[in-house]
Amino acid sequence: MRTIVALLCFSVTACFAQHSTIDIDLYKKSKKHSFSEKSYTIGKHLFRVVNIKPLTSPRSASSGVSDTACISALILDKRKYVLFDIDISPASAPLGMIVPDAQPIAGGLVVLKASPYEGKTFLILPDGKVVTLPGASVIVDTAGKSVYCVWDNDKNFKLTVFDYKGLRLVINTTEIAEPKQWYSGGMGYCFTPAGSTDSKTWYVVDFMTKTIIKGEKPDGELRPVSYFGGLDKIDRARCCGAEVLKK
Repeated sequence: MRTIVALLCFSVTACFAQHSTIDIDLYKKSKKHSFSEKSYTIGKHLFRVVNIKPLTSPRSASSGVSDTACISALILDKRKYVLFDIDISPASAPLGMIVPDAQPIAGGLVVLKASPYEGKTFLILPDGKVVTLPGASVIVDTAGKSVYCVWDNDKNFKLTVFDYKGLRLVINTTEIAEPKQWYSGGMGYCFTPAGSTDSKTWYVVDFMTKTIIKGEKPDGELRPVSYFGGLDKIDRARCCGAEVLKK
């Protein structure tokens, strides 16, 4: 698998592959690919979200056949900087650029790039700024103006918390236990770990210390919270196509 990532307005992720450009419009005429695109005007900028799916099934690169399962692009205005994703995905996993129907940031747009290895979240803010976060399992706290983004790669989990109002990292990308259930309560969020037989084990996102604190169940009323976008509910057949470009 290899990835070529766009040069975007503002980036939180620290590790990027090389920058490159491709002519997206060539795929519109291709008889070997299906082409799905939707445009969004955010602030003074036009964003194009594109999914390009090969009409033949991807195979391992070692077989000499293309390993492309989906080419996903986020294009700003008329620039040719795009995210170019070559990926062989498990048959049951979601794939491609996904724009959920319900959007939590007024005047903005949240786009999820589903991938079993390198999921990403793109926050397109009302002024046109773009923030890239690692992972595509997202909780958007509209009251606190923060985004909790969980990255999962082969059961290795990391959490990044970003303040999209103040344009700052609250919690830098850090390793966490696999979350079983997230909860909101009081001034922050917490979660219980998967696979734990101890119901007293909780993890709290602490804004004061900017750390994840392991301890007992927090005081006060806690409300279960689900990830934004519901990637686990997306039919694999709808991925990398027009069905997931909504709003």
